[in-house]
Amino acid sequence: MEGYTRGCLGWFLKRIRRRSALDTRESASSDGEETPPQFDQQLPSRHIYLGEGMEELTGRVLVEEESVLEVSCVGVGFLLVPGQTLPMTLFHPVFQTAIRRSVLGNRVFGVVGGVSGAEEVSGRGVSRGSLGTLAEIYEWQEEEEQREGRNFSLKAKGRDRFNVLEVRRQADGNLLAKIRIRPEIILSNPLLSVFSQSISRFLQPIKPIPAIQPTEVQESKEESGPDVESPSQNLEENIVCDTSVIRSASHLRRYYSRVSSWPEWVYDAYDPVLLVGQIHQKLHQDLGRLSHSQKHFPSDPTELSFWLAQNLTLDDSVRRNILRMDSPIMRLKYQIQLLQNANRVINCRRCMATIAEDSDIFAMSTEGPQGTYVNPNGFIHETITLLRVRDVIQRGHPSTQASWFQGYSWTIVECRGCSEHLGWKFVALERLKPRKFWGLTRKSLCFRYDFPREESNQSTLTINPQSPPLPTNATTTISIT
Repeated sequence: MEGYTRGCLGWFLKRIRRRSALDTRESASSDGEETPPQFDQQLPSRHIYLGEGMEELTGRVLVEEESVLEVSCVGVGFLLVPGQTLPMTLFHPVFQTAIRRSVLGNRVFGVVGGVSGAEEVSGRGVSRGSLGTLAEIYEWQEEEEQREGRNFSLKAKGRDRFNVLEVRRQADGNLLAKIRIRPEIILSNPLLSVFSQSISRFLQPIKPIPAIQPTEVQESKEESGPDVESPSQNLEENIVCDTSVIRSASHLRRYYSRVSSWPEWVYDAYDPVLLVGQIHQKLHQDLGRLSHSQKHFPSDPTELSFWLAQNLTLDDSVRRNILRMDSPIMRLKYQIQLLQNANRVINCRRCMATIAEDSDIFAMSTEGPQGTYVNPNGFIHETITLLRVRDVIQRGHPSTQASWFQGYSWTIVECRGCSEHLGWKFVALERLKPRKFWGLTRKSLCFRYDFPREESNQSTLTINPQSPPLPTNATTTISIT
């Protein structure tokens, strides 16, 4: 019996030593295969490809609302949104003169969108009543080219919206416009504002609902590959929110509404805190991959409304309607209904072939999934970054010249059906995460919206009496210009 016990004990110790040696080899092999580093999302917003040594202009230019001023104006093919970064490389002498005067003056110039390529130089696209955005230059550089003389490179940031009152051209070709700054109407809490000041000072303030933040999400290599992180299907696993604060705020709103003239839902419909929370939740539900790659969404109602106008796959006419709204509450209400009723599919603008879906969109920059970049020839592209595309072909060889994403090479991508230039494929030169992705230029894409008809056969989808209406067709195809 004693010999049998010793034999069992020896066999057991041998198994333990063998398992320990196996674990040691596995840990050594796993240490040798390091996880590739994540791409620094702050690099694209710096636009390092424009060159180093750019002169930085410090300070901030503040313009009063409803003020009238005269600035140099340029026309571009897209609508600049407040908060959006605008990189530019200028070769035309007229534009160079305008920018030089802006740098030496108040550092701002007007950008009017929706202008075709032929109208950019002639200025015919800038007329009375045009909607534009004031751009503030914060970095610029003037360098001399051997073949084409001088060229200007600058980085500007969209600031205030304006309407053009008058346009005149100087003898040197510079286009000057007299503009009026549009106001930004910030409304107070609709529930507390119904009480008189003598009563409001005794009311307990309603705490803002904290912003929804994504948690760490496990990778799903079977579905997305080793370089793509898939969002969890369960929303509760992706969202961390203090429910006690929400219950407390809801309780106070319900109590205050009962002693006022209107029911609770009326105040909730115009509460900016609730509107921001609804949009955050909708983004996490429908665009999980974007919510995971984007570190955080703006919590300020004004910043969030402009961020959505820049980063959502919207037609220029829809973006123009958003920029014409002077209240962030009205913009958020309009954008909520866009998110609720639109099933976005990304198509080729020429042949309408399906290229990708909105679930393929993710963020490679801290500014969002849609960024503005300029190539060495001065052409500006609003580029959407995606992890997957379909029915595309590559043209040419990979290149690293003036790459918008440092550490990646780019290859031209065209539509398989009609050979329309769609964008570029970016592949990491080193061990970076993601290993590859696609950047599609917005002017070559169109976005299809499928709006369901209601049972009452009403073909019009009601937004708000003061908001621009949505398309009335059940299935509407909107092309980007």
